[in-house]
Amino acid sequence: MNIRKTITSEIEWNTIKKAQADGKLQELLQVGDELDITLKTGEELTVQAVGTTEHGLIFLLKDCMKDEHGMNKRMTNKGGWRDSEMRLWLNGTIIHMLPDELREMIVPRRIVQTVDGERLESEDKLWLPSFTEMFGKEGAEDWAPADTDETHLELFRTEHSRVKERPGNGTWWYWLRSPNGSNSTRFCIVGSSGGASYAYASFAIGVAFGFCL
Repeated sequence: MNIRKTITSEIEWNTIKKAQADGKLQELLQVGDELDITLKTGEELTVQAVGTTEHGLIFLLKDCMKDEHGMNKRMTNKGGWRDSEMRLWLNGTIIHMLPDELREMIVPRRIVQTVDGERLESEDKLWLPSFTEMFGKEGAEDWAPADTDETHLELFRTEHSRVKERPGNGTWWYWLRSPNGSNSTRFCIVGSSGGASYAYASFAIGVAFGFCL
């Protein structure tokens, strides 16, 4: 018989900042590790390391934010992630709600999508994961042709690993940044059971943003 225990320990932002500056962040934190943060609104969130970069880590909310949000005010995915209202909201409003110490450490990420033959680029501190990052390349050409060149994130290999909750509402649907390849009015989402799905861009559903340190 086995017993497993989760160990929780205190850590200071300065410790993470120093490890980042020294290029040793991956020695301090590993994929699967979680950090609790409190927004300036008082909302408490948990972020989880879900993958690695060359010298750092990729983090994603473990569960959805309390409030839902739409990808666009209108029912369109024209302009993909770059031109979405969601991108403006995350990087114009939510970024300023993060703890100052965390916000200063976030490394902007360059995101490239190809939508209707047009290359769309942006550089963002906060972003949503893509279809390929969550589900891998299988099926991506049909579901989300804009994002087929990306890498499947290490932590999301099963449906169970992709399930997220929305506070007070149980398991919930949440947005991906990938326009749905078969319909100009929809973006891809992760369903409440962790499977692939889609929703009209103007619908308000769950948000689980990511960032890089």
